Amino acid sequence: MSACLSSTVRFTVAIDLAKQHHVATIFDAKLLKPCEVVRISVTALGFEHFKARLDHYSGNVTDFIIGCEATGHYGETLLKWLQHRGYNIGVTASFGSIQHRSCNSVGA
Repeated sequence: MSACLSSTVRFTVAIDLAKQHHVATIFDAKLLKPCEVVRISVTALGFEHFKARLDHYSGNVTDFIIGCEATGHYGETLLKWLQHRGYNIGVTASFGSIQHRSCNSVGA
């Protein structure tokens, strides 16, 4: 487990955000193995279904850290919905923007 993760984090969740639906991979950080891939409809019902899948692993929101790539506005509703329920959210720069910055700094 990464040194930057709190020892209380049991599950990491990586969400691929998109316009019509999102896809989340739930990963057991203690056992170092994937648990489940969940398709999340961009609806209130879809968000509730996703929370039910998280609750299946733990009802304690501090057992999770949820991460996604910055993709503009597509994930805003889900991320705010999760934050409102107490989940820790991390947003990373997109791989494309990182590569773009790397290429520009080389030629500078």
